[in-house]
Amino acid sequence: MKLIISKDAEHCAAMVAHLIEGQLKQKPNSWIVLPYSPTFKRVYDHLVMAYLDKEVDFSKAHFMGISEIVRCEQCISLKEQITQRFLKPCGIDNDHIHFFDPEDLNQTATVFNQFLDMIDPVDLLITTIGTDGHIANNSAADALSPRIHMDTISDATRQSMVIDYDDFSEVPTQILTFGIQDLLNARKVVVMAAGRNKSSVVKQLLNTKKISTGFPASMILLHHNAILAIDAEAASESDVSMPKFE
Repeated sequence: MKLIISKDAEHCAAMVAHLIEGQLKQKPNSWIVLPYSPTFKRVYDHLVMAYLDKEVDFSKAHFMGISEIVRCEQCISLKEQITQRFLKPCGIDNDHIHFFDPEDLNQTATVFNQFLDMIDPVDLLITTIGTDGHIANNSAADALSPRIHMDTISDATRQSMVIDYDDFSEVPTQILTFGIQDLLNARKVVVMAAGRNKSSVVKQLLNTKKISTGFPASMILLHHNAILAIDAEAASESDVSMPKFE
């Protein structure tokens, strides 16, 4: 696993955006899997700025969502969040957008599992890591699901999501998400972690000596082409060589 440390959360978001831009310059028709989380919003802001400055071409790429929350009265779907922050401002064609249907999640898992089996492996998958060690909302359990499945959103993650809601009680508790096999099948995986609240889980990931379903993030160590993109605060508890920041 390659480690990239940025100066702060803003620079970390810019770095992840740069990795996406680099993928598209190398392969314009890439298939890219995207997440949504409060910490990932700035990545989309950087991508939109790059698009408006004509620094990146999204027209040939295909985009997929890595997860979708179970609908509720107060919920704003992750598809809608990403559409408003990235897909719409960048003028991405509907034929190149492949997200779970928030109105019919019961059928989505089966349909998308079949879809992933039909296409070549996705070129780039980006996800975040939770303070509790979940990855792509695959929570700790005795056994982890290999394919797209329904999982429980941890309280720690729900707490980080409350910024998009009026009250913690409104934050959804269930999410449809990619499984561990789906993550490992991607040609390249980027895991983003920024902020001091991620320092403990980053330390655990960098120091772990075993792969465990009790610590789902450890599964990323099985990937042959994974990048952990973090900021200095997320690296603050780890025994790593810090770059010199300007």
